[in-house]
Amino acid sequence: SEDDDPGLPIFIAGSWTNLQQLQEMEEYSCTYSFLIELGETRYETFYFLVDRSSDMAIYPVAQRGGQRTRVQGPDPFREGQLWAIDGRDAEVPSGTVYRIQLRWAEMKVVSWEL
Repeated sequence: SEDDDPGLPIFIAGSWTNLQQLQEMEEYSCTYSFLIELGETRYETFYFLVDRSSDMAIYPVAQRGGQRTRVQGPDPFREGQLWAIDGRDAEVPSGTVYRIQLRWAEMKVVSWEL
């Protein structure tokens, strides 16, 4: 069913590789996670792809999605609809490591933490 584990690897595409490189996420009991280091701009954006497929993207309903933004997908990627971690607001220095998490359930949840 929809809320079960997708049974396929999930990849993240982020601004730290100019959205050019797909990096596989680690999975543990339906939660996918990936560690990133905040760059010089302290502002990073990203979205997810199931099994590297741009037809199976997971992205926020709004541009520059936050942790409370509803999760869309998997369906075809919409240009510019990305999650955004903004370390400037929180005055977090560059080089800070964040754990990005995607919880795969009936209501998918995307979150990040220090």
